[in-house]
Amino acid sequence: MIRVVIDTSALISLEVVEIMEKLFEIAEVIIPQAVEEEIIKLGRFRDEEGLAARRIVKFIEKKRIKVKRVKSGEKVARILSRNVNAGEAECFVCCLEQNVRTLIIDDVDAAYDLESISIASGIKLKLSVAVLVELYRKKLLSKKELRRKIRKLIKTRRWEGGALETLCKKYLDQ
Repeated sequence: MIRVVIDTSALISLEVVEIMEKLFEIAEVIIPQAVEEEIIKLGRFRDEEGLAARRIVKFIEKKRIKVKRVKSGEKVARILSRNVNAGEAECFVCCLEQNVRTLIIDDVDAAYDLESISIASGIKLKLSVAVLVELYRKKLLSKKELRRKIRKLIKTRRWEGGALETLCKKYLDQ
């Protein structure tokens, strides 16, 4: 079983398309405390993303998603930038501290800022759509389900016309 750290945006993306249960079949999911706090705040909204956040909180309560305290606030502070917020910085440091080699992150600007240190640290940055493709490869999703979930992801997360829609469509073409 692989181990992954997932940032807030990617967690919401995965649960909006109701894929977390399948992800638990192939991965141990870890988040830092900052992500847990962001998810709890998002759960207050009465939209589809708020509903997804409330379901994620239940996974946390049932210990299906493991919350880890980041020990090095200094490392987190060094990673923070205009494009990398506290949750994303904690996710990266969590990968380092927990020896996790995959960070699922949907913020393109943050991923761009983290690219050089992720390469140097041996941490792969992947989009939530890569999780869907991996579930398809492991035969946990059919091709039809994969396409449907990617289309829902693009629409629900309002990625139409942006970089994430383009990247999602590249995955569909593979």
